Amino acid sequence: GVKNLGELSKLFPSYEFIGVNGTINFSTNAFNLVTRIQFDDYNSEAISSIYYANNNSYIFSRIYNGI
Repeated sequence: GVKNLGELSKLFPSYEFIGVNGTINFSTNAFNLVTRIQFDDYNSEAISSIYYANNNSYIFSRIYNGI
């Protein structure tokens, strides 16, 4: 539900977002991204295994709600 960096900054005022798009740093090329959605009684979760190299990211596995 966040439309831009300004809205994100208002939600997390204790964090400083640098640059036009903010900065995300990590020290590995492979990691898992867990996303959760809850709307009323509906819950969903996905776990994505991502490999990052040469300024590109590749999803090599994704599990939805344990499937």
